[in-house]
Amino acid sequence: MASRQISDPVIKLRGLRVDTSYFYNLYPGLPVSQIAREVVSNASANGVNTLFIYAYNPVYGALYQTDYKYAPVEAGFGQVNILKELTFVAKQFGLKVVACVPVNNFKEVWDKKPAWRAKIKSGADYIPTDNMYLLSAWHPEFRSWLKGFYKDLIERNPNIDGIEAVEPFIDYKWQTESDYNPVSNAKFKAVNPASKLGDANWLNFRARGLTELIGIMNSAASSFKKESYLIHTWPAKASGELFSSKVIKDNIGLDFDGILSLSNDKKLDYLTAELMWQQWAAEHGPENFPIDWTHRAALEFINFVNLRSAVIIHIEVTPFMGAQGKLVTPTLHEFGSTLLAIRDLNVGIDVYDYSQIEYSLAWKDLLSWY
Repeated sequence: MASRQISDPVIKLRGLRVDTSYFYNLYPGLPVSQIAREVVSNASANGVNTLFIYAYNPVYGALYQTDYKYAPVEAGFGQVNILKELTFVAKQFGLKVVACVPVNNFKEVWDKKPAWRAKIKSGADYIPTDNMYLLSAWHPEFRSWLKGFYKDLIERNPNIDGIEAVEPFIDYKWQTESDYNPVSNAKFKAVNPASKLGDANWLNFRARGLTELIGIMNSAASSFKKESYLIHTWPAKASGELFSSKVIKDNIGLDFDGILSLSNDKKLDYLTAELMWQQWAAEHGPENFPIDWTHRAALEFINFVNLRSAVIIHIEVTPFMGAQGKLVTPTLHEFGSTLLAIRDLNVGIDVYDYSQIEYSLAWKDLLSWY
């Protein structure tokens, strides 16, 4: 089967993320139709051609109407189907819409299906932080549920242009703690009888499980002639260099190289790297993370992808707090300068988030991406 054609790279993607959870404070009491008109008109007037809308909250559920099993509808904007309303207005303005969804983080599924949960070596549930409810990538019943989840999402929202996997991982803390789910263990031993749980073969195996979940999403998108997207932070060393794909694979279980090697209906159309200089300046100190770091890191990332998918660079105006308590807050000038530095790389640019831009009065600075 021939792979789908990625959109003409000359038409540069300029994406703005829309996290509707901020609307409770930003637009209190406004009807959803008015909110949608305000959001889309502001975005369109400032050069946005793609909205990345968070369509499913891992804890609170769908921002659209559904009765799919173990997929609750969020109690506020979900009940009024804000994804549908935003999509409707976006199409009137000629904007693309990408629905952003989890891959293996679903509270309702985690609650209702304990056997599907990711596990640590002792057999206990893997719970790295609050509000993370990770499922085992190798559990066949979870895979079946996930395939149906993506199908249901697209069928109920046929006017979206694509779906995006939002920051999936297996091991949050880089400590090779997860995934020792019994079903995953048995599958690993069946194909690697001479290997031990936790060894190099096991690290490759658990990452392949997550790669196959991304393939399930891509295949669902392909079957409806939609585009597939993946976004994730690409972490940086204190030296300013990006960690290798192999290091990321072995530590969090996400294999960028393996995902980019998927083919046919499982091929990924767009890969987005979160490359925020302020995140790593807060973590490691500012010496190796000036505002032009994002440009240098973007070139490194583009070279790694090597035309295997279309590239999007994600930046934010968000302040970041480092492990040592250091807060780095970009100025609006620095935000605009970062956009200016990457705008001529002939790749997509994606910014988080509509509400932050609105609160910060950063629309003029956003226009630096053109």
